[in-house]
Amino acid sequence: MENAGYTTILQAWDLKAGSNFIEFINYSLINSERIIAILSDKYLESLYAQAEWAVAFDKDPTYERHTLIPVRIADIVPQGLLSSIVYIDLHDIADEDLAARRLLDGVGFSTPLIPKALPAFPSNTKEINFNTLSINPEQYSSIRFGIITALPKELSAVRLMLKNPKKVILNNHLYYVGEMPADGCGEHLVAIALLADMGNNMSAISATQLFNDFANIDHVIMCGIAGGVPNKTSSELDIRLGDIVVSDRHGVVQYDFITLKETGIMECRFPPRPPSSVLLNAVRMLKSGEELGLHPWEEFLSLSKCLNNGCRPSDNLDAQGNKIIYRDDASRRDGYPKVHHGTIAAANILLKDSAKRDYLSSHFGVKAIEMEGSGIADAAWADDKAGYLVVRGICDYCDGKKGDIWQSAAAIAAAAYVRALISSIPL
Repeated sequence: MENAGYTTILQAWDLKAGSNFIEFINYSLINSERIIAILSDKYLESLYAQAEWAVAFDKDPTYERHTLIPVRIADIVPQGLLSSIVYIDLHDIADEDLAARRLLDGVGFSTPLIPKALPAFPSNTKEINFNTLSINPEQYSSIRFGIITALPKELSAVRLMLKNPKKVILNNHLYYVGEMPADGCGEHLVAIALLADMGNNMSAISATQLFNDFANIDHVIMCGIAGGVPNKTSSELDIRLGDIVVSDRHGVVQYDFITLKETGIMECRFPPRPPSSVLLNAVRMLKSGEELGLHPWEEFLSLSKCLNNGCRPSDNLDAQGNKIIYRDDASRRDGYPKVHHGTIAAANILLKDSAKRDYLSSHFGVKAIEMEGSGIADAAWADDKAGYLVVRGICDYCDGKKGDIWQSAAAIAAAAYVRALISSIPL
């Protein structure tokens, strides 16, 4: 709760030795906007439990302000007055992400403050360990998926999608390793890397290190933010801030790998590296599900509450927070990202030039522009056994109006799609 931005008073943490217990409870009850009753046998048997939630009833007898929030953590049936109140049910939930989302959604009647970090989840599952550990590479021989991020906020967004994340060090390279559910049953082990710096050179180096450190990786995904390419002729194909762009079979074009002629004409020399056929097929399966109204990545967008400035801005704001006017698009749903598929452009260039952006769109049909994708593609091609994919959340339009307000929300959107994609693939 506190790591999601709420202020809490917890007896185990806040009642110091030598304090007056009755005064502490009285102060807590009087000054709390809401009171959470933990429904377990031990709580209901305690001497002061009924007195505590009775105060909540007294403060809000019609339950209009939701002052009392029961949270069931044990196999019990509430009795008496408590039986009339809908509780948040966390009993038998071993999935940290699901439990956190259910709890935060249940208490989310006001906007939380900016969080600082994720809390550990006290379940019977493996303890979350954020310490740096030296490990034996053979322990992670079953890792098939690697995810590479360029920015700390991109790493944080992907890390939120993991179950049981652990920071590990292999050959002096730091990673997060965790689990994502597989389709049907079981868990995929996933390794996440953060680049030492931005750019295609660093991404190629990082991907090569990833392949060497985890010998059985089959797929590497570049996940993060990018600039979008607006479509000036079709509102349905128009790319908006917060949308998701996934590389299609044309992969990535490196637009700074060129032949420059005396006439001033530039010819792109970068040979296309097709993405992973397995990942492309999984992307097409997700696209098929959209025809049935299925958007599994949206389940994880609520984790934006746990990332600094991660909540999605208003749809009518540009990258600098100014008003922006879009054409009507009946295929959109307000407040949700739309997924696009197409070629992605990459170069060691932070592009702030709308004319160059439009040139790349007209010549290569690109839908997003970034700085790492071609390095990933080259490393996967050179590895000769791993495939790649690029997934980007759109945070600006590569023009003079670059800004930061969409970056965290775009990072969450891309990470949520990657989580849904990996979880759609069986072991």
